Amino acid sequence: MLPTPAETDAFVNDSRPDGLRAAGRPPACLPALMANGGRTPWLDYARYGDSDGWTNDRQRVAWPYRDWVIRSLNKNMPFDQFTIEQIAGDMLPNATADQKVATGFIRNSMLQ
Repeated sequence: MLPTPAETDAFVNDSRPDGLRAAGRPPACLPALMANGGRTPWLDYARYGDSDGWTNDRQRVAWPYRDWVIRSLNKNMPFDQFTIEQIAGDMLPNATADQKVATGFIRNSMLQ
C-alpha cells in the first residue's frame, strides 16, 4: 500500500536536527513493501503482463523483467538506479544483460 496522506506529510515535513532528514531515509512503510520483492505492487503499477493485454491476445515473454524487478527489490537497489535501468538500461555504458532486461518495463504497455 502507498503511504497515507498523514505519513506523506510527516515524511515531507520531517526536520530532525540530527541530520537524518526524511530525504536521507525511506518512508516508514517502504521496508514492508520491499521485504519480499514478489509481493510488491510495482509490477501492477508498471502494467506487467504475460500477454499483450487484450481479450484474445498473444502471450509474450515478459517473465525475465518480472524476475529482474523481484531481484532488484530484494537487493534493495536504490530507486534512482531502479528507474534508470528500466527506462534506459540498454543505453548505459557497457550495459549488462540484466540492465537490458530491465528495459522490459517499456514493453509493458498494451499492444494493438
